[in-house]
Amino acid sequence: MKKFILFILLFAPVYGHAQKILEVMDISNASSIDIFAREDRKEALVTFVCDKSMELIFKSNYDTPYHKDIISIKIDTVGNDKQYALVIPTEGKGTSYDGRILTIYSSGFDKYEMPNFNFPSGTAKTYRVTDPYWKLKNPYFQAIDNASKLFTAGNYLQTKTQLSIAKQTPEYKLYSDSVDYKIAVVDSIIKWHDLGDIALRDADYNTASIYFNKILKLNPQDSYARGKYEETLLTQSTDCQNFFLLAEDLFADKDYERALTYYKKIVEQRCFLSPQAQERILYIEDWLESRKTKTNFFVYEYNKVTPIGFSVGTCKMHKSGGFFTLRTNVDAFNAIKGTPDENLHPRANVAFGWTVKIYPPVWFLIGPGYSGHGIWKTSITENNEEKNEFVWANAISPEVGLIVKFWHITLKYSFQYNFNLEEEYSDMFDEMRHFVGIGICW
Repeated sequence: MKKFILFILLFAPVYGHAQKILEVMDISNASSIDIFAREDRKEALVTFVCDKSMELIFKSNYDTPYHKDIISIKIDTVGNDKQYALVIPTEGKGTSYDGRILTIYSSGFDKYEMPNFNFPSGTAKTYRVTDPYWKLKNPYFQAIDNASKLFTAGNYLQTKTQLSIAKQTPEYKLYSDSVDYKIAVVDSIIKWHDLGDIALRDADYNTASIYFNKILKLNPQDSYARGKYEETLLTQSTDCQNFFLLAEDLFADKDYERALTYYKKIVEQRCFLSPQAQERILYIEDWLESRKTKTNFFVYEYNKVTPIGFSVGTCKMHKSGGFFTLRTNVDAFNAIKGTPDENLHPRANVAFGWTVKIYPPVWFLIGPGYSGHGIWKTSITENNEEKNEFVWANAISPEVGLIVKFWHITLKYSFQYNFNLEEEYSDMFDEMRHFVGIGICW
């Protein structure tokens, strides 16, 4: 008998504390306030949500053998949850519900008391009732927790093993999207690890840095990826500077084709000197293209009024070029002497503008121009003396034309329309003037 009593005394405390503790959390939505506002009911709606495997019993300290404090309880099942909707009174004649204590009972758990269980009329409240320790014993959550720890430590193969275990549990159906996403992330990281290591072995530091940076975005705690990423940045920066110095030396020696190779390596690595390298690349490519397409030209031009003329310029393939033209005649050189001679007619013409590709080998040119015409005039003064005066007339002469290139030969045709600036000298300029020329291109 004494042994029996001793057994009870020893195990009664253990049994008494073997019950689990419920966890009740307020998950109310503020937008649900005043659900009974239109009916002016002195009641509140309180909903308790729990797992559908749980059974809840509610009691109030205001319950009596003749009266139940809880007006009604409605039970619904929504998915994997069970919902208990309680309607409770909030006001009554001579009754204050501020001292109400609602007690929740569930098999296998200690009772849970909610003191001061009273709310303003029309209020809607929602609580979730759970077992706070059930995840510790659940194989799914154990596997997910282990996977998270292994993922943080960078052990991706073991992480994938734990996620595979989680897929074999019944809970996987509820969290399949989350598990599948985690597996896809792990597969990607494993692949990026391999590709990053391969790029490092091939000394492709830019590609390696991209892969290791991708890993760090998903797992900043991956010490291996962080070390390799920092290593690639350091090596890439050193190589970038060395390549740039070598390219600049070749550029200074006008060894453009070899310099271009190193400038392109710098741009491919996307290092901090890429903008400067890109400027050099554009310059060298333009230079190489001009040699290939013979961009530059020099043309001798003829017109009966200004038989001495030349044009220089560029005809580019992918953007507009430019030209400059200067024309004159022999009288212009004689007029420099300053000796009056009414037979002299010095002329000068200047034009400049743009060249635009129509279709190789033809380019269109257009631009503003200027024409000048000088003459000596003799007049008699009041003292019957001859007075010689040199008069210079001016005109605006916009120019358009065509340039044709083939082999090393350039042909040019253009015409100008003259707008006189002094009306009294309007007869000194033709309305239109045509020019033809031939030259070389390189």
